[in-house]
Amino acid sequence: DTKQETEDERVIAVKENPLRMEFFHRHVSDGYRLYWKAPIGSVQNMVQELINYAATNMGKGEAVGLGVRSDEIKGVSHDALWRSMMVSIREPARFFPCSDVSVVERQGFVQRTLTGNGETYVENIDEDEDEESSEEVKEEE
Repeated sequence: DTKQETEDERVIAVKENPLRMEFFHRHVSDGYRLYWKAPIGSVQNMVQELINYAATNMGKGEAVGLGVRSDEIKGVSHDALWRSMMVSIREPARFFPCSDVSVVERQGFVQRTLTGNGETYVENIDEDEDEESSEEVKEEE
């Protein structure tokens, strides 16, 4: 384990019309999707936890395989869902089992270190608003 950045990134995209989330793994330089070994149940549980958090916190706070897409998300606003994703970056233990979490603000991204499933991960997470009507949180491996 070299702790060096790779050419791969995991992406969580928030899409609108209809509001939904998309999870996938891709190659940084060309955007080509790669097979992601993450268990689908874990991703589905995280989606539900994000929706639950967004629903209970809507209106609070400041404004703000090859892929898994959520069903249309109803009952929460885009901003509430986005805020819940931001919370999941800084407080991942609220959304999935992990320990030894460290979050450091860097220029243009957040560097998060955590231990989960017996492995330590260092992730560089940034927000990408290039795509029309979508926002992405990217985690570089």
